[in-house]
Amino acid sequence: MRNDNVVIKTERLRKTFGEIVAVDNVSIEIFRGEIFGLVGPNGAGKTTLIRLLNGLLIPDEGNAFVFGYSAVKLPLKIKKKIGYMTQYKALYPDLTARENIDFFARLNGIKDESQRKRLVEEMLQLLEIEKWADVVAYKLSGGTQQRVSLACAMVHNPDLLFLDEPTVGIDPDLRKKFWDYFRQLVESGKTIIITTHYLEEAKYCDRIGMMYRGRIISLGSLSEILSRVSFGWRLRVTTEKKINQEIIDEIASSFNVKLEAIRDREIILRYDDGSVIDDLILFFNKRNLVVEDVETIPPSLSDMFIHFIKKEFFEGDVS
Repeated sequence: MRNDNVVIKTERLRKTFGEIVAVDNVSIEIFRGEIFGLVGPNGAGKTTLIRLLNGLLIPDEGNAFVFGYSAVKLPLKIKKKIGYMTQYKALYPDLTARENIDFFARLNGIKDESQRKRLVEEMLQLLEIEKWADVVAYKLSGGTQQRVSLACAMVHNPDLLFLDEPTVGIDPDLRKKFWDYFRQLVESGKTIIITTHYLEEAKYCDRIGMMYRGRIISLGSLSEILSRVSFGWRLRVTTEKKINQEIIDEIASSFNVKLEAIRDREIILRYDDGSVIDDLILFFNKRNLVVEDVETIPPSLSDMFIHFIKKEFFEGDVS
């Protein structure tokens, strides 16, 4: 299996721990220069999949390939192209931030001391942790420890980064900085596989795999996934005059919609069939209610996730 644009490929990957199916029949391709997000709740199988992809676990069934090589027997030259930030901080508590980063640089084959020093200093500056460089890790705040962990994973300039829940437990400002930096990395040709249980972070990824009970229940860009969801859309209609109760009652009895909010001249409806939009506008016009504005509001990420869980586990397979 060789394709220069495909960094990772899995074929019906499966991993169990006793009776627990942690990864179930996962087949995906991840491409060079993209942020690929594994999104799902804790226990969905995201960390297990990451460990299968970087060769730390052996699958029960199926195959995984990284840069064209089997993940279970990656050669050293390929391992050096990989950086891995674990979900739980892999820092040595009695080493300083600088010493931790230097240690991981050596661990990843950077033997030249001057080169290593330069790379460590670059990481300290890049992640804005210079002032904590000589503080031992156990005295650092949680957010700073996250930055040091990220520096340890990146110091050897890997082409492929596995980041397992890198933004958990950090404040929104730092989380935004992390995502800005991830985007800079992929624009320089790096590939990032990132796990998160924050559904709202899916918007930062080029593509996502929604994961639940070990399965990828939907895969694609956010817009592609959204196009597969027909239910849960909302319609906001603003009229020239106030919408009275008689109109509201007639809408509720005549259309297959759910009234969610009513604010003087504005009404928000939940609908499953897009054809209802034109019918509603016609309805308002016939009752001398001039429609000033119409806005469609897509389902929330939570709504989409629940939709695919129901289809996968209760109604059959989905895209």
